[in-house]
Amino acid sequence: MATETHSPLDTPDEYAMKTMDERRNIMSVIPIDQRGYTNPQLLAETDWLAEHFNDPSVRVVDARPPQQYAGGHIPCPVNLPGTDGIPRTADGELASPEEFSSVAGKLGIGNGGTVIVYDIPNQHMGLVAWAFLYYGHQDVRLLGGGFEKWSREGRPISIQPMTYPETNFTAKPVEGIYCSFSHAKASHGRPETVFWDTLSLAEFHGAGEGHGKPPPRPGHIAGLKLLGYKNARVYALPASVNGRANRIRR
Repeated sequence: MATETHSPLDTPDEYAMKTMDERRNIMSVIPIDQRGYTNPQLLAETDWLAEHFNDPSVRVVDARPPQQYAGGHIPCPVNLPGTDGIPRTADGELASPEEFSSVAGKLGIGNGGTVIVYDIPNQHMGLVAWAFLYYGHQDVRLLGGGFEKWSREGRPISIQPMTYPETNFTAKPVEGIYCSFSHAKASHGRPETVFWDTLSLAEFHGAGEGHGKPPPRPGHIAGLKLLGYKNARVYALPASVNGRANRIRR
């Protein structure tokens, strides 16, 4: 039975992080296909990867920074950091299909097969996986529990860099899952549009800095709703998992 670890003195961010850790520990023992997810095919179990990482149709991508990748990784992946590995234009928009095709092809990732993405875990693996989905790959999955779960289970770890033979990737952007800057400006203020800010509470109020370059002006887009990235990772869980987590904690 899980132990309650919250304190009345916890800040909202501390409460969210502790809740996330508790529920992640609980989820680690619940098979993915029993968690009530709408699209469980977007996740892969560590057992599945252990059986398939030598499969020539599988490509594994480590989305952590290069120094973490060099310090130890699953034996099969190439490194594509979520922070700066996805090509972008000078103003932060996603780069052209040709630029992403070049990056993917040099990593040995084509349009077929299965792409498994992992990191600690944190948001970087989501960004990399989403980029492959946006540019048209049909079978992209996140590794449930990430590198932390893989290493905790005593599975093999390597420090040797990994490469796949270069290949061709033809990007075919799926525009419906990306909001460009021009689309955001055109949609802002419309009643049918909701903007969610996933920054921290401090960043939302202009009192803190996040990842990467600080914005020219601190604060947030007027009229949007705050769903901090830490809270998003807690409260985006399916209701069935939330309910099971609460029952276990009690």
